[in-house]
Amino acid sequence: MRIGIGALVGIRGGPATYAHELVAALSRLGGHRYVVFTDRPEDFASLDVERVHVPLPTTYHQVLWDHGRLPGLIAAQRVGLYHGTKNILPWRLSVPGVVTVHDLAVYACPETFAWPQRLHSQLCVPLAVPLALAVPPAPAAIDALRSRHGLGEHLVACVGTIQPRKRVEHVIDAFGRARGAERGWELIIAGRLRPGYQPAWLHALPAGVRWLGALGDADLSALYAAAAIAMSASEYEGFGLTVLEAMAAGCAVVAVGVTSVPEVAGDAALLVARSDPILLGDTLARLLDDPAARASLGERARQRAATFSWEETARRTRDVYDEVLG
Repeated sequence: MRIGIGALVGIRGGPATYAHELVAALSRLGGHRYVVFTDRPEDFASLDVERVHVPLPTTYHQVLWDHGRLPGLIAAQRVGLYHGTKNILPWRLSVPGVVTVHDLAVYACPETFAWPQRLHSQLCVPLAVPLALAVPPAPAAIDALRSRHGLGEHLVACVGTIQPRKRVEHVIDAFGRARGAERGWELIIAGRLRPGYQPAWLHALPAGVRWLGALGDADLSALYAAAAIAMSASEYEGFGLTVLEAMAAGCAVVAVGVTSVPEVAGDAALLVARSDPILLGDTLARLLDDPAARASLGERARQRAATFSWEETARRTRDVYDEVLG
């Protein structure tokens, strides 16, 4: 059967990683022929899939991408099923549909979305209604990242799209309360800045805090591997991919135990009750002072993360396709 998959990967973040890695795993698994409708066909050039280019000028054009361009292209490609990997199924869909809804943050934290995104999702998600990790980088890649950005040996990583509900300012505050810089540590923030969002901390970073912006996959993997600790102050996660990525790299993780994070992290991370700089800072300080605790937590994290795989995600997804197709 020809299966169509919508894969918006030009805008970095969890949904883009999910779409790319799912397609890669499905192509390895076989069983169907896959047609990928994507804004970046070159990202899938090495895979045994058909590619259909569907340009996306900006994030605000997704409504046209989903509902204007896709229906005709899906029909023209004669697919038997379409999988929307980013929360939405097109209107006028002429074949059975499967959708991955990554989270319901647009309902839980609507103020953190621009109004076009909020309107699109709130209208379309109701009508439409597991992840895994990359191979560790080579030591040379880690050294290259350190050299390129002038990073020290003792790093705390904070990774994710820079937007209000991620509460990066709480991580920065917690790092200061833990006297991270005085102890010889650096807080490295990496992630795409959401269009229209300009947090005050961007223009006045405290001592020991760096923002590297959006990193490519190789550099992001190297950052996780270079960091001994990873922190998240996010108040809402549909899955918590950055938490799992850090755990897979052996980071000792400090995060907020809300929404999906406890299910992903289990007992292999230090979780605080709420996104509070005092709670986060106290927890971080304990890790900064205790190398043995960092190593033990990092090893537990690596073992738990190893239970997640893209192959298993692909198998379960293919089972859904087969169930829908009867």
